[in-house]
Amino acid sequence: MLREDKKKLLSLGVVIALLAGALLCMNFTPAGEKLFEIDPDQVEEIQLAMGYAWEGKEPKVIGDRETIEAVVEHFNGYRYNSRQVYDREIMTGKDVTFLMTDGDSATVELTPWGIVEHWGTPEDPGVVIYSSRAWGYDFWPLYETMLE
Repeated sequence: MLREDKKKLLSLGVVIALLAGALLCMNFTPAGEKLFEIDPDQVEEIQLAMGYAWEGKEPKVIGDRETIEAVVEHFNGYRYNSRQVYDREIMTGKDVTFLMTDGDSATVELTPWGIVEHWGTPEDPGVVIYSSRAWGYDFWPLYETMLE
């Protein structure tokens, strides 16, 4: 092989390695907007429910402080890269309800496509789906717990 051919081949290899490294960094870097800001000290318990499909079934309750703090920290660390608005209702997901010490509650709906926020009225429904590239991996442990 000629010396010039070796230089071109080496240059091409370096460029490919740099592009592969950049793609890997982009895939594993938590970019995007932060969706949650929950104070773990204000959460009294967390309820996990399967949504409308399992109506009537009692939710699983998380009441120990260590698990509550871990779940809240996980939600607070979630970042979304995509925000899709739909002017119709979509299939229901799994509900995670945070019961607060002041009596308030906040429910987050998880679906295979991301985290769902409902808006509108029953006659004119709509949803916003927040998702990230690794969404399924972010919340799979909660799914497994709900399925038990």
